[in-house]
Amino acid sequence: MIGGKKPFIRGNRLNVQQRVFVEHYVAGMSASAAAKAAGYKHDDSGSVLLKKPYVRSSIVQMQLAVERNSEMTKKKVMDGFLSAIEQAKTLGDPTAQIQGWNSVAKMCGYFEPQKHEVNISVQGKVVVERLQSMSDEELLKLATEQPNALEGEYTALDADDSDDVLPLLIERKLNEPSY
Repeated sequence: MIGGKKPFIRGNRLNVQQRVFVEHYVAGMSASAAAKAAGYKHDDSGSVLLKKPYVRSSIVQMQLAVERNSEMTKKKVMDGFLSAIEQAKTLGDPTAQIQGWNSVAKMCGYFEPQKHEVNISVQGKVVVERLQSMSDEELLKLATEQPNALEGEYTALDADDSDDVLPLLIERKLNEPSY
């Protein structure tokens, strides 16, 4: 509940336990703590709930309701952090400055893990499957005798690196699962 009022959540498909989770999560608890406060028993319940689209939607809607009711905006929060950083700078308190900048960086999402997407075309998949089906001897022969046999992007090794290829091939062979 926000200020004693139940927030309106469009398409409210949450059960009571999920609603309590959302309220605690929006109030600042971690997903795990909010799930425990809502009565969930499993350790991963919070992360499981956060993957449900209607729970995520309810969280966003409730956060917007809190923002409207408190008249708080991201800009006001950012301005507060920047003001505190300036004050810490004036007072000569580097620890407080670092904490302030740390908070700004979190707010901007700079600590979020970066996601990289790798796309392989159908032709690329065929090439990868062909390479995976080849023995180490065939791969070594292909690499030494026919370096341009495969089309695509690759990284060429310097002559100094060629001594490292065989141990890598041996290591790959040792780590392959045997069926």
